[in-house]
Amino acid sequence: MQAVNIVKAQPKPKRRGLIRGRKPGWKKAIVQLKEGHEIEIFEGASV
Repeated sequence: MQAVNIVKAQPKPKRRGLIRGRKPGWKKAIVQLKEGHEIEIFEGASV
């Protein structure tokens, strides 16, 4: 593994009529691999 960067999305406020709520925030990891390396995808993984 060469580098890992993380993107963090903030939760957003949402409204449906008078009901106020929030959508959950989320994180995404961006992984940069060295030449010749790979990540094994195993059965049952969603890509």
